[in-house]
Amino acid sequence: MFYKERRSNTMAQSNNPAQRLLTILDAARKCPDGKAEDAWSVLLSVEQGDKPQLLRRLGLLLDLPYQIKEQIMNINDIQHDVYLKWMPAVQTSFSSINLGRNFNEFRNPLSDHTIYGLEVCSELLSRHSAEKILNPADLQKLGSEVTGLLDSLHDADLAPDLKLFIVTRLDEIHQAILDYEFAGPKPLRRVVGSVVGSVLFEKEKYGRFARTEHHKAFWTIIGRAALIVTIVSGTLQITDGLKKLLPERDVPDFEEITIEMQDVEQAAEAELHVSN
Repeated sequence: MFYKERRSNTMAQSNNPAQRLLTILDAARKCPDGKAEDAWSVLLSVEQGDKPQLLRRLGLLLDLPYQIKEQIMNINDIQHDVYLKWMPAVQTSFSSINLGRNFNEFRNPLSDHTIYGLEVCSELLSRHSAEKILNPADLQKLGSEVTGLLDSLHDADLAPDLKLFIVTRLDEIHQAILDYEFAGPKPLRRVVGSVVGSVLFEKEKYGRFARTEHHKAFWTIIGRAALIVTIVSGTLQITDGLKKLLPERDVPDFEEITIEMQDVEQAAEAELHVSN
């Protein structure tokens, strides 16, 4: 029953790192006894036996307390130590993580007081630094477009360096979508910003890619991801060059978004219209 329940929990309502950590730890306390590797695979939505992915997801989990502490310390006029009283118990649990041993060694230090402390933190961060929540359907649609283009590129007649360059960008987007449940919107925002910024420094590659049949699909994906990130954070600056690449039905009222990064805009437009 636990495994079925955990796989159905997508953390779709999480808007801060404390809530993400709380959800995982609360599920961990209900996890049946057994090998830690099996329990963590379920808790972190990793296929059984995929240890590299499991270790990577554990890395995301271990980073959550530090994200929480950083955000709490940035809030003025509160007693920071009171809101962080849960940290020693969580750090004790984290220090005992051993995939080959019984999961109880991780779970035992987690008390009701620890969970309550995280609940208080989550409530505070929800009021002071809440992340906007992504629509799971939007992420699913974006993920489908990414995997579809990756499949098309698999047998595409592209120069090896160009194929690797584009596939790497798509893989990064795909991984950010998969990690949203545990890492929130920042990885996706980071990837979109990296792609937009790289137009300035990889003009030759983008110029060659613009001559292929796949470039419109790629930039439609980037445009859709940019819209999702903008809705999430309200801080991503979308350029006219990117706006022209978005499907018309998905274009919001861009008058509400500040247009900046003129150099990126000019470079993107120049490179993306090579084939015109």
